[in-house]
Amino acid sequence: MFGLGMWEILIILALALIFIGPKKLPEIAQMLGKGLREFKRAAWDIKDAIDITPPPPQPPAPPQPPAAPPALPPAGAAPIQAAAASETPPPPAKTADSPTPESSSPDDSASSKPDATPK
Repeated sequence: MFGLGMWEILIILALALIFIGPKKLPEIAQMLGKGLREFKRAAWDIKDAIDITPPPPQPPAPPQPPAAPPALPPAGAAPIQAAAASETPPPPAKTADSPTPESSSPDDSASSKPDATPK
């Protein structure tokens, strides 16, 4: 404690009691205690204001899950859609064997073309 032994502290207290007196010694001790308390509080406030310890690192954000695949129809809905598709017949496919209105007769096709040569 500041390099003072017990005998040195007792001598200082005895001298304070002699010079200050027994009536004012408690008042002075109280003022000294308040002053030390305010000094410590100010020291802590300054220490907190100057505290330059870095904040703890924030954990990285978890990766986003991949986009959900398109919703599949329920198992019972698939046969119903397949049955509905089989009821409607597909449109007839055009083939080279079936005559078209333009090529129904060779004579009509020759007369309808403007650059066809007359017979």
